[in-house]
Amino acid sequence: MAAIFLKKFSDLLMIPCSFIIACSFMAGAESIASAKNDTITIKDAWVRPSRVENSAAYMVIDNTGSTLDRLMSAQTAACERVELHRIEKIRGFFRMSHVEAIDIPAESSTVLKPGGMHLMLMKLNHPLKDGDKVTLELRFDKAGPMTIQAQVRSASVPKKDDSASFVRQSQNQRQGRKEIR
Repeated sequence: MAAIFLKKFSDLLMIPCSFIIACSFMAGAESIASAKNDTITIKDAWVRPSRVENSAAYMVIDNTGSTLDRLMSAQTAACERVELHRIEKIRGFFRMSHVEAIDIPAESSTVLKPGGMHLMLMKLNHPLKDGDKVTLELRFDKAGPMTIQAQVRSASVPKKDDSASFVRQSQNQRQGRKEIR
C-alpha cells in the first residue's frame, strides 16, 4: 500500500517538476538569444503598403551601448531581397542610393524614415495591405541577428511636435550640425 502511495505521489511531483525544468530551460534559451541584442532596441517598425513590386520599411533603432554598431543587412520572406537605402538631396534633386551599412552610433538613435534612410523591400511576393505584418531579420555587425515584426500601415501625418522637430533638424543642418536621420 505504501509503495502504491509513493508511486502516485512521485508521479504527481513529476508533473510540476517537469514543468519547472522546461520553463527554466526556455527562459535560459531566451536570455541567451536576447543577450546578443542587449544594446540594440527597435521601436516603431512599420512597412508601407504596396500593390506594386517594391515597398519600404521604417523604424527607430536605439543603441544603448558604448560602441558604434552597424546594420549590415536585412531579409524577409515577404520579398526576394532587402536593400539598405538612403535618400539625399543633390543639387536640388532627390536621389535614392544603396548603402552597404547603416551606422548606429553609441548611445543614440538612428531613424529610418520616409525621405531618409530605409529598408527597400524589392520584388514583393504578394501585395502588402494595411494591417498585415511583415517579419524582418536584421543583422547587426556587433549585436548579431535580430528578428522583428513590422506592421503594414500608411505613413501618418506629422503631429505639431513632429513638424517642430523637423524644423529644428533643418535649422541644425543649415548650421552644419551633424544629424543621424
